[in-house]
Amino acid sequence: RLGLLLGDRTLVVGDQQGRVSTWQLLERGGHAELIPVREFEPHAGPVTGFTRSERNKGFATSDDSGQLFVRYGTTGRTLLQLAAGAAIPALNMTPKGDGLKYTVKYGAVGTVAFGNPRLLDGVNEAGLAAGSFYFPTFAEYAAVTPDNDPF
Repeated sequence: RLGLLLGDRTLVVGDQQGRVSTWQLLERGGHAELIPVREFEPHAGPVTGFTRSERNKGFATSDDSGQLFVRYGTTGRTLLQLAAGAAIPALNMTPKGDGLKYTVKYGAVGTVAFGNPRLLDGVNEAGLAAGSFYFPTFAEYAAVTPDNDPF
């Protein structure tokens, strides 16, 4: 999977092994060469989706299992990781670059908050709703650890 970030100077490459990297064209002495800039955390499977922000150097990639990463090309940071559970046939960033639109087998919409990249409040296409309650002075959530993280 290939794509260009905003400004069309940075090439994003996602390959069959799940690797994601960025490259730029460097012009020196009358010739140009493509040089690697960053390697990102890899996907578990082949990269099948790519979309870029139209406002900044943000982009998202997905793989054939539905794993989705939102990344920032300038810093190399992974901003968000989600598991859709199935391949994502259509992936787009919202016009402001602050959200994603994607298609999966079962539809759901929800919110992500408190620095936790999981849907906290949402509803699926059948109308089943789920919610989290946050009482900052009364109760607290358990910390997410590798042992209790379902992702």
